Amino acid sequence: MLVKAYIISNNSIKRKSLRYKMIEVFKENFFKYKIISDQEEVKVNSNNLINRLRLFYYYFSRFSFDLEHKNDGNMIKKFFLKIFYLIKLVLKCYFNKNEKIKLNLKKILIDNEISKKHIKAWRDFINNKAEYIFVCEDDILCNEFSSKRLKKLLFELKKNNIDLEYIDLAGGYTLEKVIPKNRIIENNKSFLKTKGIYTNTACGYLVSKRIILNWINQIDKKRSNQKFPIDFLINYLGTKMKINSYSLHFKDSIFVHGSFNGEVDSWQNIFNANPNYEN
Repeated sequence: MLVKAYIISNNSIKRKSLRYKMIEVFKENFFKYKIISDQEEVKVNSNNLINRLRLFYYYFSRFSFDLEHKNDGNMIKKFFLKIFYLIKLVLKCYFNKNEKIKLNLKKILIDNEISKKHIKAWRDFINNKAEYIFVCEDDILCNEFSSKRLKKLLFELKKNNIDLEYIDLAGGYTLEKVIPKNRIIENNKSFLKTKGIYTNTACGYLVSKRIILNWINQIDKKRSNQKFPIDFLINYLGTKMKINSYSLHFKDSIFVHGSFNGEVDSWQNIFNANPNYEN
């Protein structure tokens, strides 16, 4: 099975060794690979009113989608949660100092730039012969068994023609908090399988070409999709697909999201310590 791999990077020197370890995994599995690191400079408008309106728009858009994505069918509950959040957000955007508004907005814009890097990888992938894309961010960690488990997974996918088109490889948030119960079709000691595309973080994932083509088509039709951070974006695009698809999440993930478990310093932590950080 042909796989093209991409590392989403900010060229951090501290993460150089992590990138090399992933490149070794790619070579062991005979993947062609590319590092995606270029991004636009993040700039915040000098107009404080525009910044407040933009921040309000981004926050409310993300909250509204997250609420729909975790839909439990209770429309009344969702309505009141939206109203409560809307009031809280209006107060926040009105009373917070300009500097805090700018910092929060800058965080969101950096998130958006990371999403653009993932999209750049997707666009490159659809123009080659590979059947699956493996995307990871450069805070992904591997252990002595990661490469072997990955090789076994690919062998099983090819041998049994398994209908999985999105496979989470690096874990993250507790699955039960991310995936609606009514979308889970298999839940055992090893993995959780869902109908539809769901991700709990986007640190490492394997996706079929059919799905990526669908996502790129959606993005080209509606550029505003890029207002989401990458994990939100994947979930958003997944909910908008009009095709049957399945995803898999390992209980013991093949790789580890280093920033999530604290073994790698996240860009958010670095940003909080140094607001001039550009990722």
